[in-house]
Amino acid sequence: MTPAPAPQSSGLLSVAVSAQREAQSAETRLWEAAAEWCAAHAEGHVPDCVAGGPLGVVTEELLAAYEVEGGDRLIGAGGPGTPLVAEFAVIELATALGRSDASGRAFVGAVMETRFRLPLLWEAMTSGRVAPWRARRIAEETMRLGPEAAGFVDRMIAPIAHKTGLRALDGLVADAIARYEPETAEADLADAHAHRHVTIELDQPGQGAMCAFDGLVRLDGLLDRADAEDLDLALRNLAAEQYALGSPLELGERRAAALGQLARNQTMLDLTGTAATAKPTTVPARQLVLHVRLSSEAVSGAPVLDPATGALGIHLARVSTEQGSHRATVTAEQVAAWAGNPDTKVVVKPVVDLTETVAVDAYEVPDRIAFRVKEQRQTCAFPFCQWSAMRADLDHIDEYAPMSEGGPPGQTSTETLAPLCRTHHRAKTHPSPSRQTGRSERRWRYRRIRPGLYLWNSPHGRTFLVDPDGTEHLT
Repeated sequence: MTPAPAPQSSGLLSVAVSAQREAQSAETRLWEAAAEWCAAHAEGHVPDCVAGGPLGVVTEELLAAYEVEGGDRLIGAGGPGTPLVAEFAVIELATALGRSDASGRAFVGAVMETRFRLPLLWEAMTSGRVAPWRARRIAEETMRLGPEAAGFVDRMIAPIAHKTGLRALDGLVADAIARYEPETAEADLADAHAHRHVTIELDQPGQGAMCAFDGLVRLDGLLDRADAEDLDLALRNLAAEQYALGSPLELGERRAAALGQLARNQTMLDLTGTAATAKPTTVPARQLVLHVRLSSEAVSGAPVLDPATGALGIHLARVSTEQGSHRATVTAEQVAAWAGNPDTKVVVKPVVDLTETVAVDAYEVPDRIAFRVKEQRQTCAFPFCQWSAMRADLDHIDEYAPMSEGGPPGQTSTETLAPLCRTHHRAKTHPSPSRQTGRSERRWRYRRIRPGLYLWNSPHGRTFLVDPDGTEHLT
């Protein structure tokens, strides 16, 4: 039998181009469906979803549906003038698409911005002339503009959006601001220094295949030029000093270590005294809080499933700040390196049996139960949410019924609670109002299968399985 000839290069390119066009068409349909969904859950309803068309009337009945404290509410999506959209509708759309709340809200913002404030660009995208990713990039830039400035960008960019570069877009936006919003241009210049910051992402363990165990965090900042040059000089000198003392580390590693050295040995003036009595002070010793999880398999290095969380149990310790608001899981080698530093204070917390069931009759959650629940589930239990459980609410999976009203004992326990961030706690607790009746009818529901494993049902019948590794969309 003669083997089939290998495909020619030109044929492969044709397949690639065809696949790209199909993907672009599918993405456009997604945008159209998202626009219709948001319009159906927008202020006063937008039944025809026509940009510039009637947006309906915000009636007293409509507003009353959003007056429940902590319940659904209308939020801004897109720039000034776009219809407000029900928050819980955005959450359900984001979850159905496998996105986080932040990602879903950003997507909805771009869709509504393009649909209602950039009608020429919307027509170019839905006709296939402009890729959705280009439309989103343009929409993200025009959201901060007023209607006139956005309309100017729409008129100028729509004919060339399929081929223009991002630099041209930035120039158009700057031109629109200068033409229609000169006060904004002045304010942007005057407030530029207000964006100075230093952000240390203590909740982000790092990147790479072993990112959860490397003990690294990302640092980002925007500094005054003079301060930046001073800091660069200090890091350069300390890195050179480490090299002279025989450090085997590369330059980048030595500069990173130098930043920690500056933090631990910084000096500052005593502002409570006078210049003559000013004296250097040093920061307290670095405190390392360890939550140790030991087993014979972990000590021997054999990977096993954690019986409490279902996660792969190859770690030995969890590290947190003194307040416990930031945590990371690290290897024994990393703990040894930190503990060996003479300016580190190590605090080892006692071992807690996470498989033990602890329950009380009261609605309030005692610390011993809260600790166990948040140790079993490290993030919000809602689909696709990565909010730290340490900063989340504790939700009664089934609504708590007071014992005085016939409720059963032990309703507050390690088996009946789950960590939910405040947004998803609200979405689960307060059902969305029906657009036909104005009554609250649809709601999120979920149940705990085992520690760290939850089965969710959305208001419109979508099913999600949340486990220690992430979320799986079952329908």
